[in-house]
Amino acid sequence: MRRGRLQRPRPVAESAAAGSGLEVDQFNIARVGEGRLEARGVLGYATAGRALPAGLALIPGASRCTIDLSRVTEADSAGLAVLVEWLATARSRGTVIRYEGIPAQILAVARISDLESLLTDGH
Repeated sequence: MRRGRLQRPRPVAESAAAGSGLEVDQFNIARVGEGRLEARGVLGYATAGRALPAGLALIPGASRCTIDLSRVTEADSAGLAVLVEWLATARSRGTVIRYEGIPAQILAVARISDLESLLTDGH
């Protein structure tokens, strides 16, 4: 029997302008409605560097945006940093972000870092 190399499936990257979403390794964020984004997968050290610009590309300017995080399966302090940066950049664009379904791992790190109210209340 001949052994072949298993190839890891490549992520699908779609244009942010198309609004359908951007997949980054094991993380995906997509526009699912007017002013509504949904994040899925791992939001952590391995994906944060690419998840940050993927989210920023989809956050609208001068409006309100809800980001559903209930399908984020793993998260860490790097994921928290991404969420904080999304908030800061959105604010500079005049956009108010509201997170829902924040993973317990991120809330635990946010609580220790005294950032929980920033994520849950926006201030």
